[in-house]
Amino acid sequence: MHARLDRGAVRLLTRTGLDWTHKYPPIAAAVSTLGARQAYFDGELCGVFPDGITSFSMIQTASDAGKTAGLVFFIFDLLHLDGEDVGARPLIERKARLAALLSGVGPPLHFSGYHRGQGAAFYEQACKLELEGIVCKRADAAYAPGNRGLWLKVKCLYHVDIALQIEEFLAPRARGQSGARGPRRAGSRRRGRRRRRRRGPSARRRRAP
Repeated sequence: MHARLDRGAVRLLTRTGLDWTHKYPPIAAAVSTLGARQAYFDGELCGVFPDGITSFSMIQTASDAGKTAGLVFFIFDLLHLDGEDVGARPLIERKARLAALLSGVGPPLHFSGYHRGQGAAFYEQACKLELEGIVCKRADAAYAPGNRGLWLKVKCLYHVDIALQIEEFLAPRARGQSGARGPRRAGSRRRGRRRRRRRGPSARRRRAP
């Protein structure tokens, strides 16, 4: 979900352009209090269990019951800020700008942080915690809508030899070229056959601090 802030007015937009501001007034109200005149955010709306694990199914349940006050908007990227095209800057810089803007905020907003380096070890730890998986991104990449080889979603379900995929994705290209190696389709080998996973939207589970 995207959030657009313009001089105190907020619109919550789906990735297909639908206006869902009326569905989640507590989220819109919280975004309107941020210290910026104009800003455009990218994030995901989730429910959060008492143990900190997020749940996308809770969104539908809360929406059907008209009780959306307990949902949390995890903000993971900043595209525009007070007239500046922040999306053109490297991800690591955008994260720093976003962290500063969201400093001190509480529910229903949450800054989605990151762990830099040791992707394979980070993935293994996520699986030990029974999370659904992780997302790998290029720290030096500008923002681009959709997946253009700049990020890789890796799930824990049936994970075998996934660490190699993570390392290949994060490694620079051969022959001294810069940039990311194109991610292969995530999957696993089970009983001698490769099981491909869907590349569509999925319910990634995060652990909130």
